[in-house]
Amino acid sequence: MNIVLSSLPELSNWRTFWVNYLIYPLVDALFMLLISHYYTGAYVEEVLMANIVLTGAVTACTGFCSSFIGDIYRRNDYELVTNNPYNFYFWGTKWLVSVGMSYLLVAMNLLLCWAFGFIPHAGMGFLIAIPLLVYGSILGFTSAVIGWRMVNHYFVSNLVASFTIFLGGALLPFEQYPPIFKQLSYLLPFARTNQWLYGKANGMWQDMVIALIWLAVGMIAFQYQLPRIAKRTKQGIL
Repeated sequence: MNIVLSSLPELSNWRTFWVNYLIYPLVDALFMLLISHYYTGAYVEEVLMANIVLTGAVTACTGFCSSFIGDIYRRNDYELVTNNPYNFYFWGTKWLVSVGMSYLLVAMNLLLCWAFGFIPHAGMGFLIAIPLLVYGSILGFTSAVIGWRMVNHYFVSNLVASFTIFLGGALLPFEQYPPIFKQLSYLLPFARTNQWLYGKANGMWQDMVIALIWLAVGMIAFQYQLPRIAKRTKQGIL
């Protein structure tokens, strides 16, 4: 568990923790709120909640990926492949830390906004965060496994993180998306669940299916990578 925590760059010291878990999420959320206010002329607290929750999902994705990439740099992935690639403790701690720390980020920001009156009804944000953070960790697993043998291990996770806020329903509920963006949003399992914050409770099962597809892709990629990593390990020993 300590190794997993130490692999997260946001936890290297208290300064980076506060910057990445409080300042950046709030600044990003307030910026999106200003954009929404500029176009609608109204204050929409759901926009603030949606951005905070989606930032948590991105953190779950990048946190899981960073943890695994840390093992790659420490050569722990070779030990995993040769001993027990399905080690429950190994994968379970990564999932627990990525989801747990991301939920801490969401809770801190929602509570702060609620305390200052920016989000009077923050309860739904706490509930919606749970499935979205789990989906984020699934994307982190798949991104890490696909990038296992890439020169840039972070390539896939950075790509996913770049589009999550944009396609996840940060500014508008899914039903109000232009047709092209509505179709693109099906690449990620966030937009339909996130629109619950806007009182539109439909399509959540679709995000669940999309997340399961991402998980299936990750498992297939994992099975594909295993013999290749094992072969490289044996060559390294010889």
